[in-house]
Amino acid sequence: MEVYQNINVKNSSFYINSLFLKVYNELTTHTMLEGNIMNYTVTTKKSVNDAVAAIENNVKEYKFGILHIHDVKSTLNEKGVTFSNECKILDVCNPHQAKELLSVDMIMSMTMPCKISVYTDQKETKISMLKPTAMFPNFNKTLNAEAEQIEESLKNIIDMSK
Repeated sequence: MEVYQNINVKNSSFYINSLFLKVYNELTTHTMLEGNIMNYTVTTKKSVNDAVAAIENNVKEYKFGILHIHDVKSTLNEKGVTFSNECKILDVCNPHQAKELLSVDMIMSMTMPCKISVYTDQKETKISMLKPTAMFPNFNKTLNAEAEQIEESLKNIIDMSK
């Protein structure tokens, strides 16, 4: 990818647009070849509340627990911000895996708890998560096996819940 230096102010929008298109093309090509590299998202025919209830039930099989459920629509509306999409974010954690990560590097606390989002988007209900394999290496590159294990568990929970 090219990096532009000494950008002429008169032509800066051209260069910024050009750079944006190069980054966009690179990302979309990568995404098309390997699937979404940052998140895992599925669509379900369930309502948001039914999908959340399924997740609450299914996390137990993988020794995860629900720490909190954030109701984004309710919270925003309570603060006077009109928001129409349903959106619930579940803080989920497997305490054994959390201890393992934190025993290696306390900076990993910034990645916790894992989150599973359930929301409506264009009249569809979606269940989504950030992939630990995409996030953990930014904090500690030695935890790839743990990231894969956690990601596999979360994908299974999401797939069972859809």
